[in-house]
Amino acid sequence: MLIFTACVSWVIFGCFSVVADGRPVSCCLKLRHNRPPLDKVMNYRIQTKALCPITAVVIQTVSGKKLCSDPNSDWTKRAMWKVDEAKMKPKKHVPVPAEEASVDGSRQRADPLTATELPLNSQ
Repeated sequence: MLIFTACVSWVIFGCFSVVADGRPVSCCLKLRHNRPPLDKVMNYRIQTKALCPITAVVIQTVSGKKLCSDPNSDWTKRAMWKVDEAKMKPKKHVPVPAEEASVDGSRQRADPLTATELPLNSQ
């Protein structure tokens, strides 16, 4: 009987953990027709009917608002495209100047070395 109780408890616990881990934190229950400017759209995620009552695209704005949008709407498609394009662009990289530590601990710009000045390993 103890083994049976342990098995039932394990199955019940397993079911609850799958539901807790598999579902999104919140579901859109109906679609909204709010359309902020595309430059205010920061991210999106697709909500499917497998986990929630409706299929929707959850649009996140730069101010943190989440909007439930129709996945077939032209505006939603443009917003998703804009986010995807922004993620594909390489980030601007600011070069860091070459520095070396001096004897007194201050950091100064290193002078570039030419190939003839580089130390070579002699064997």
